[in-house]
Amino acid sequence: MNVDINKINAELKRAVALHESGNLKAALVIYERFNAQFPNQPEILSLLGTAQYQTGNYQAGIKTLYAALQINPINPNVYNNLGNALRELNQYPDALQCYDIAITQKTDYAHAHNNRGLALKDLGEIDQAIASYKNALAIKADYAEPYNNIGNIYADQKRVKEALDFYNKAIELNPNYATAYWNKSLLKLLNGEYEEGFKLYEWRWKAQGLKYTRNLPGKLWLGGDDLQGKTIFIHAEQGLGDTIQFVRYIKLLKNLGASIILEVQPQLLSLLSEYEGANVISIGDPIPQYNYYCPLLSLPLAFRTTLETIPNFTPYLTAEPVKVDQWKHKLGIRNKPRIGLVWSGGFRPDQPEVWAINKRRNISLNLLEPLKDVDAEFFSLQKGKEAEEELSNLKKSDWAGPIIIDHTYDLKDFSDTAALIENLDLVISVDTSTAHMAAALGKPVWLLSRYDNCWRWLIDRTDSPWYPSAKIFRQPSPGDWRTMIQNLSEKLRK
Repeated sequence: MNVDINKINAELKRAVALHESGNLKAALVIYERFNAQFPNQPEILSLLGTAQYQTGNYQAGIKTLYAALQINPINPNVYNNLGNALRELNQYPDALQCYDIAITQKTDYAHAHNNRGLALKDLGEIDQAIASYKNALAIKADYAEPYNNIGNIYADQKRVKEALDFYNKAIELNPNYATAYWNKSLLKLLNGEYEEGFKLYEWRWKAQGLKYTRNLPGKLWLGGDDLQGKTIFIHAEQGLGDTIQFVRYIKLLKNLGASIILEVQPQLLSLLSEYEGANVISIGDPIPQYNYYCPLLSLPLAFRTTLETIPNFTPYLTAEPVKVDQWKHKLGIRNKPRIGLVWSGGFRPDQPEVWAINKRRNISLNLLEPLKDVDAEFFSLQKGKEAEEELSNLKKSDWAGPIIIDHTYDLKDFSDTAALIENLDLVISVDTSTAHMAAALGKPVWLLSRYDNCWRWLIDRTDSPWYPSAKIFRQPSPGDWRTMIQNLSEKLRK
């Protein structure tokens, strides 16, 4: 068979151009076709494996990249990409080994030094991570990404000025660096600088690795156009807690005379049904016609929100009265204060980029053992297979903590949880959607916040301008839950 090498090379170059422009799926189709036509070619396997892991097919990408190395083991680019794929799956020691081999084969490989820093940061080896980032910069002084990554470390440490300096340097080197703008927005919001922070927050649509993008017809509304007599489509874009926190803005839209279509996650449909007169639909439902659209988390920008103008008219959610009465009857006479507990957030298997944050946010139920000395009834509000099994296993063992009453099998959706919460006196929770819902119901909430807390809880405050009924307990140092919980239990006993 005659093979037109020029034609093959041109097609492969086109696939690489598609890949580099971000059109991974189109590039992947071409790579797969070439791999079928020309098997065991290390260059094609390298391109295919890289596209596979970058489109989320990590296991396939790892297998393909290993196959490329079996044919040609001297290939630093493949080792670097294999390290990236392994790091996405939290396989940090294996990822570090790949980066080290890549650097051994190519000592001036700035990208491998930078990626090595990312793996070290995830392992908690902060000083070594910074050293790797600086090695990358020593090789390539105009490399924007290590500046952004060092900024992330300082942001986690709440060293705001230093973090901003590094983000600004990254942006100076690459004025279109969306991820650096996004990170800068989070730091501005964390610092309470909402006017600039929410403007920069719009960079989330372009930031790599974030999955919020939505291609919608019509005109984006960010506060400039009159909505009287118009219909606006508001859609949820991130987590359940985000939807609960920012749905309060629907009332402000209603005051502008708009008809509102509100699209929310299916889990929240019953809780938010007909919220503020909106036509509430579930993600995936047909969308009625509208004049304007706006993502839910762009509404603070549209309303020019500052710390002083946060619409904190809580309670802004209500539980169904019938369900509240059902729980009241089920729980019986109240003899002691009733406290709800949440110790773990939901696990998202399709989003490995949030696994590290979840690990820092969640706590082991064993850490709540000091609550045993509190004269109260404790109720689990914890959903999720792993956490529910943790409670079940502790009950079967010699659990020295408080008795935790578990009715979660009766909590079919958020409206059931809201009704149970209305029968409690206090909710103690890590940073989850349940904490948001309890606070939106106006119920006292004691929030257990990791050291590098989410921007919405600001820096070092014990209260929240978003939720007047919330009190924030913070780790005194990264990972130190024990000191915080001991402090919390003492306050409960008092």
